Amino acid sequence: MYVNFIDFNKEKLFFRFHGLYGYLSKIYQEKYNKIKNRINQDNEEGKLTRTYQDVLNLNNKFPSFNKNKTNPQNEENKLIHYYKNQLKELLDWDNNLNSYLNEFLFKSSQLYRNLHKMKKLDKIIKTQIKFLVNTVKIKKEITIPQDNLIAFDTLATSEFISFISPFLHLLYMLQDRFLQILGKILGNNETTDNFRFYCEGYRKTNYLEEFPDLIQELTHKYWDDHADIFREYRNIDEHRYNILNCYGLDENFVFHAYLPDNPRRDAPISYTDKKDVLDILQKEFTAFHDYVDEILSSLNISPKEFKIGTFANQYGENPEKYQKGDCVSMFQVNNKLSCLCLKERNIPIFKEIKFPFNSLRYELRS
Repeated sequence: MYVNFIDFNKEKLFFRFHGLYGYLSKIYQEKYNKIKNRINQDNEEGKLTRTYQDVLNLNNKFPSFNKNKTNPQNEENKLIHYYKNQLKELLDWDNNLNSYLNEFLFKSSQLYRNLHKMKKLDKIIKTQIKFLVNTVKIKKEITIPQDNLIAFDTLATSEFISFISPFLHLLYMLQDRFLQILGKILGNNETTDNFRFYCEGYRKTNYLEEFPDLIQELTHKYWDDHADIFREYRNIDEHRYNILNCYGLDENFVFHAYLPDNPRRDAPISYTDKKDVLDILQKEFTAFHDYVDEILSSLNISPKEFKIGTFANQYGENPEKYQKGDCVSMFQVNNKLSCLCLKERNIPIFKEIKFPFNSLRYELRS
């Protein structure tokens, strides 16, 4: 995720989502203090002989108890089990949410980069066609039938088309994950991993009912205006290969790539409406970003700019293995590698190294 915050800062993307880290940290601390205070209160009232620190230091060693006995020691052991489970559930909640947040930002950055690369490739394709028309004078050599697209298969067009399917699938996954994150934040126990279940109620259960009214309204609006039809494009991309068959040059030597007129299941595939794929993907990216931002704004979550080393998983899965002077990560910024190292325990410093590979070039060799 390290490289991509540069793009997000430049485009002002997902700032409010990044602000969730601070918001969740506050919620975690409030829940943690509540458990701690209850343990201390029980200790003061004589229900527990152990202090909060004693309970915390038990780690996974639980004193045994018998559900059928009512002696004081047994009752205390029941309380210890209860509080240890409360602390474990809180820690699991925090770890799962942090994992979801990192996954969401990573996949949203992939989504952005797919779209960004498609825009660059679109310009390259136009430049190549301009060369064919103006320099090679290709219009003198061939004609293209009117109201028809002929195959125009080059390295650039093949690369352009290859980004469409990953975009459809990434946004589909992000829609699902965002509502899962919301459910965990708002304490919705009926969470599901499918956006359609939330919006259509999956016949019996309206998963959105436990959310605030404004979130329900924003989600249904996003579903009706964008998500419903978009997810159908992803579905036919998975189940019906010919979603991406309509691309090529028209009679004016202009490159087009179209999505089907009606992506609904079992509808005949046609391209009469000439739905430009790049326009649609840009609109869907913007709509999803704005939907996320509006919902987080309704929860009073402040936007936060991305900074180097601000991610919860910056030290990987085993932070304890890093010592003073160790390099934690490296990421490219233009023609340099920025190396995140540890000056002291958990105090990062940055070293820059020349890295003159700021573009990707593809070569085919026979």
